[in-house]
Amino acid sequence: MSFRPIVALALFSLAGCGVDVEANAGPERSREQVFAYTAPLRAGQTVALRNMSGQLSIEPATDDTLRIVADLTWRGDSALPSDVTFRGDTMPGGVLVCAIVGDGRCTPDDYDVKSDGTGMSLRGGRLKLGMGGGSLAKVHFRVQVPTGVRLDLVMIDGTIVSASSAPVEAKGVNGDMTIVTSVGPVQAKTVNGNIDARMTTLAGSDSVYVETVNGEVAAYLPMNASATVDVRATNGTVLSDFPGVSGGSQRFDKMISGVLGAGTTPVRVRSINGGASLRQLDAQGRPVQAAAPAPAP
Repeated sequence: MSFRPIVALALFSLAGCGVDVEANAGPERSREQVFAYTAPLRAGQTVALRNMSGQLSIEPATDDTLRIVADLTWRGDSALPSDVTFRGDTMPGGVLVCAIVGDGRCTPDDYDVKSDGTGMSLRGGRLKLGMGGGSLAKVHFRVQVPTGVRLDLVMIDGTIVSASSAPVEAKGVNGDMTIVTSVGPVQAKTVNGNIDARMTTLAGSDSVYVETVNGEVAAYLPMNASATVDVRATNGTVLSDFPGVSGGSQRFDKMISGVLGAGTTPVRVRSINGGASLRQLDAQGRPVQAAAPAPAP
């Protein structure tokens, strides 16, 4: 199985999350294909991927088979880390594939890096932070996803680089996200990192929601999008390619808002410390023009 690289992004470190990097330092080692999983999936089903540190790299498959392999890098002796295991299971409406640290657990709604409550976790669909936990190992999932299969992604500490053809939901703590789909919407949230979310078409009634606390965020919509847009940045610039949106401020936020077409899809773009942009894509998924500051009211 071969994979084409989509975008190279810098990985974030676990330093500052309670992991003593220096105490565990050693030569970096790697092993390819330490885990593999395949399953037939049809359009409308979901693949849920959970990773604690490293990368999720996703590209379209050429058939109706989901293919996942995991590569592992770590520091220390030559033995594979004993605290990292993998799980692949069916779930209602699709499959769930996880990288698990220690005695952590993984369900569609609950993902604990460590089950004693330390480290970082997804609980009830919401990301939560704790002290300590984690492993120095990094997992790189390489994924081929069939046409029309939805993505449900959690990347605690690392990057997401994804190209697909169905709606995407992504959550993270530390790391950049680049998410491209031919059929949106995209919902993506992280704490520390940039988000680039691109949708060449929008389907259904779900909202587009793209949010970071520390980083730049951009949502790319089709030129003929029918949406009600609300773009805000607290400490950063708000920009838009779309005519008919207006700029202003509310409380401490700079913002732009407006209605595109019939206003069918709610679109929310947020950054606290960084810029927030609303961009246009043509029918081929290419940016139409450089974003410009929204006009003042």
